[in-house]
Amino acid sequence: MIEKAGGLTKKADLQAINRSQLLKDQDKIYVPAKGDEPPAASATSSASSQATSSSAFSASSSASSASSASGELININTASASDLQKLNGIGEKKAEQIIAYRQEKGGFKSIDELKEVSGIGDKTFAAIKDQLTI
Repeated sequence: MIEKAGGLTKKADLQAINRSQLLKDQDKIYVPAKGDEPPAASATSSASSQATSSSAFSASSSASSASSASGELININTASASDLQKLNGIGEKKAEQIIAYRQEKGGFKSIDELKEVSGIGDKTFAAIKDQLTI
């Protein structure tokens, strides 16, 4: 799929990306140049627009989502534990439970399915549902 997105430049650091990550339409992936620092998770979307000039391809994947503070949605199927913890009421333990659930079930089919994770009830879900995507 990398070739379909225009391929990589000679500077691209392929070791810095997860090539097995599942992507959805309109996602963006930032591929840093060799020796570059990868962007912070919350900077992924803004950094991805620089990917073409920096080193790589601008295919698709807002990797795990960005911070809810910037108004962007958190993808519960790809978010890291630290991204999930940016949500109100989600601490380290609940973030780990969310990740364990999605690995066990093969991902969430809808954001409502998040309520099936132990410790996430209607109240918690109602507080965060507007910040979520799949």
